[in-house]
Amino acid sequence: MNEDFLRRLKKMSNKVAEERLIEATNKNFIGGNGKIATIVRILGSPVLSQGYSPNEYLDNDMDMPVLDDYHLQEIGLVWDGLGRGIHLEIRLDNFKHEVVVNFKGHEVYRESAGELVLYAPIHPLAGEWEHHIEKLYKEAKKHKQITHVEKEKAKRESQPRTAEKLLEALKMRWGE
Repeated sequence: MNEDFLRRLKKMSNKVAEERLIEATNKNFIGGNGKIATIVRILGSPVLSQGYSPNEYLDNDMDMPVLDDYHLQEIGLVWDGLGRGIHLEIRLDNFKHEVVVNFKGHEVYRESAGELVLYAPIHPLAGEWEHHIEKLYKEAKKHKQITHVEKEKAKRESQPRTAEKLLEALKMRWGE
């Protein structure tokens, strides 16, 4: 009886996991180009780790390695919505290849190495969080578009200066 119950429970769990995977895929949440990862990549801030200099070898076991400011490494990104009045946090870990979403202090989404580990569209304690993701994704797309336009404008403005500098260099070298 106990084995039968566990088998049915596992079968139900697998069915729910499959349904959640389909739902998250249809909503474009999964992957590096998914909505959640896009939000944290565009609107997020870097998480830095301060490390030891790789060239500092210790002469003996009594030497202590020294931290310096020159060996900072970006280990991920984080977007925190508390400043906007949204109790939502999105973290992207570059080393674990994880994307984690916390809403009202509860983990509601976790993706690890491209596989969906946890997805609670409506968390029993935290409630609805996906509408915040949709709003933030639209904002991230606008921000990306504005940034792209600004980069293109700066590139176009610098091109005439580059041509003028090249022409001036030719005149200096070869004369008028």
